[in-house]
Amino acid sequence: LVDAHGLTAFSGAVDHAVANLAFPAGPLVTVTASRVTEQKVRSIEVTTLEAYLESDLLNKTILSHRHTTGQYLNHHQRGVKYRQESIIERIHVPTFEPLFLELEHFVDCVRKAQSPRVPVTEAVKALRLALLIRHAIHERLVDLSHARPLQYEIAQPTWAGVSG
Repeated sequence: LVDAHGLTAFSGAVDHAVANLAFPAGPLVTVTASRVTEQKVRSIEVTTLEAYLESDLLNKTILSHRHTTGQYLNHHQRGVKYRQESIIERIHVPTFEPLFLELEHFVDCVRKAQSPRVPVTEAVKALRLALLIRHAIHERLVDLSHARPLQYEIAQPTWAGVSG
């Protein structure tokens, strides 16, 4: 199941996109890419029964949250609080440029007549998924390129009955 949304703000292309992918027997995956937000975002989040994985593709970090336990705590007259703890593992990611590595591997395969690390059938599946996400985004693309920025007014508080 693919549910994807995007918007164009200034480039004429998709400037912000979020795709949620659900697999019948597998994880729930959220992929986000944005040029609109103050902070560039290129992330993939995967939720499984065993772990929650956060990957930041710009900073090349992966965090694995495992063994999450939740507990309700009763603090007598002060009410009930909820506490959640997990073990967080930081997975080392080499700081190479992925596209460069892919192209380098492709050239090596051609030069040495080797099979690629990713079989063609899997590569075709990945391409089909990318095209499906792209199609879903373009079906619902929101165009904000002509929208005016929202103006926020902060009202001054009135202090009735307060003398100063």
